[in-house]
Amino acid sequence: MTELAELKEIRPVPLEDIVLEESGELPGSVSSSHQSNSPWLKSTLHGLIRVQKYSAYGFATFVGIHLTSVVIVPVIPLLPSETKQEIFEMARAVYLSIPQVENILILGSSLLHVASGIGIRIIRSILYNQRHSKEHRKNKQEFIITDDYRDDIGLGGITNMLGLGYRKSWVSKYLGLSPLTVAGYCLVPLLLVHYLKFRYIPCSVEGDSSLINLDYISYYLKVSPQGKIGDFINFWGLASMVWIGTYHMVNGWLKLTHRYSKNWKRIGWGVVNSMGILGFISLALYKRLPLEPSGFMGKSFVKYLNAFYF
Repeated sequence: MTELAELKEIRPVPLEDIVLEESGELPGSVSSSHQSNSPWLKSTLHGLIRVQKYSAYGFATFVGIHLTSVVIVPVIPLLPSETKQEIFEMARAVYLSIPQVENILILGSSLLHVASGIGIRIIRSILYNQRHSKEHRKNKQEFIITDDYRDDIGLGGITNMLGLGYRKSWVSKYLGLSPLTVAGYCLVPLLLVHYLKFRYIPCSVEGDSSLINLDYISYYLKVSPQGKIGDFINFWGLASMVWIGTYHMVNGWLKLTHRYSKNWKRIGWGVVNSMGILGFISLALYKRLPLEPSGFMGKSFVKYLNAFYF
């Protein structure tokens, strides 16, 4: 399959086509009556794409450190629990002990990424509607897609794994959004709840979150105020956050680095599902650990958990 970069080398591409391709839209049948007369929109779109790109790098740095210490290291066999705790403490020191790292690397970059993504979505929709006739948008139906760089195919799905080409993702078909965008929107509430329960509530109760360690995850999974239902929600909430977050980062990285081929998509699926499995295993291991709710740390953890509904 001809790559997008090769297409650009063969024929000149109008600026508006490049903008739409970089933002996830495909050039199609263009109606002259729908040509964009808003160059400031294209300039704004270019700026937002850069903001989203570099803010993603900042947040991904934190996520890589955090996932390593709480997902990958805990599943390493024969590694003493004390060593796992020490690695977690060292990783946390990177983004909590250094001044302003949390505000810039975590909070700032994530807010910029979400805000720029929403802006890109709005401007992209305006430009797309200006360039395509209503009939083209309504009648365009494709059963098998052969273009590797399409945003509405995500990582290709089962048909790509079987070598049968791509099918348009159902979220793109019914919601009009790319799988990458939907994953990002689903990730926002999961991250907000995670930040609330692992950072904000401990700080509001104790003044800081210095007591939080790997043992707190075990309490989080087994001592919900709502009992078994709350434990179920907490377990699958974290598992979903790991899988969806990995999908969003891997899919986004492939897009930012212009790796659109079938093989790269298959590698992406391998990384996503591998991290999802590791996340599930690590949560199962946390859930099996014994608790000591009568001790100082146990009482503090229970107090944090009772401060929220589930």
